[in-house]
Amino acid sequence: MTLPTTQHNYTPPPSLLDDATQDLLTLPSHVLTKIIDNLPPRCLAILRTVCKSLDSLIKDADSTWQRHFARCWGVSSSSSPQRALATKMITSNHWRCAKTRMDMLYGHRGRVRSVCLVPGVDMLLTGMGCVCVVCVCVRPHQPQSPIGSHDGTVRLWDLTDGTLHSTSRTTTNIRCVAAHDTTVASCAANGHIYIYHNLDITQRPLTLPTLHTGPVSCVTLGTDGLVATGSWDSTVRLWCTNRERDDMCVRTLGCSDWVSQVLLRGTRIHIRANSTIYTADVPTGTLLSTIHAQQPFSAIEATWDNNTLYTAVNDTIHAHDLRSSHQHHVHTGPAAITSLALEYPWLAVGDAHGAVYKIHTCDGVVRSGFWAGGGGVCDVDVCDGWLVAAGQSNNVVRTWQVVGSGR
Repeated sequence: MTLPTTQHNYTPPPSLLDDATQDLLTLPSHVLTKIIDNLPPRCLAILRTVCKSLDSLIKDADSTWQRHFARCWGVSSSSSPQRALATKMITSNHWRCAKTRMDMLYGHRGRVRSVCLVPGVDMLLTGMGCVCVVCVCVRPHQPQSPIGSHDGTVRLWDLTDGTLHSTSRTTTNIRCVAAHDTTVASCAANGHIYIYHNLDITQRPLTLPTLHTGPVSCVTLGTDGLVATGSWDSTVRLWCTNRERDDMCVRTLGCSDWVSQVLLRGTRIHIRANSTIYTADVPTGTLLSTIHAQQPFSAIEATWDNNTLYTAVNDTIHAHDLRSSHQHHVHTGPAAITSLALEYPWLAVGDAHGAVYKIHTCDGVVRSGFWAGGGGVCDVDVCDGWLVAAGQSNNVVRTWQVVGSGR
């Protein structure tokens, strides 16, 4: 038995998507280019499948995805960042499921309070006892790391084998250390600020003028010789080390309370002062935004494009959109959060129970967890396949490296 066939002359109605596409393509070219520049890579990939015109427009754009990830990771676009971006993507994906190798750095006579990894540099800085350790990330051919401490020294460690590379000759009580590219800064309890160049911490340092009236609690480095220091005198000072010594302090920013943390992100500076966070413009000193909380902030972290600021209060992390003053909940941990470190899209977290874990900023789900020792985590940082943490109950700095990340 043969079923009868019927011909249907059916014409589907115009698709709403087609209408939206036509409306989008009628926009002026500079407006459309601006929209494309602000879209994340996933949206760009979807948009390229809509029609040939959009596919050609996005494909001809000046490396839109590279600019996006360069802003996320702070990679300079003037130094051919393709290799650096590829390495970042590989290690970022490996953190999802790859195994890690743990090592411990011994040698400090007191607990290490802070760590900071700097991409593209072969050193790890650590500081003992008081406030700060800076871990500077390693390149495959010469990985090392510097450390500053209560014993009045800054130490430089080799991350590949965990050996001590060099020790500074300063004998003051080091409170905090920071590093950027090949420049290292350390601050002492007496307010002295020391600058080392070419990662040579055995040389005689450049000493900045003692203008803070209280102990310097935090330091961060920017580009072109820019240094920002925060103090218990409730001020933040911006320094330009390329100037004459008497003219190095270029700006002073006043805060409502003791300054505990400063972050330099391009032309923006983020300041944590007890229960208030300030965001200011570096060239002009103009206050751009203020975030208040009923309880003190324990840590802050910011994206390199200055669009998002992550804050920790007790056991809760929030993300603040600095463009719209909107905030949303990211994660609630099992204990009070003591430190945050960001390498897009991963947020490393250290808590008061000694746990260190990484969460994905898109969904807030914990993907990997580690143990940094009892007594809580003083500081944590993550960069280029390395995770570094300093615990309060011992003098050990723990490092984790992603196995198989191509390093």
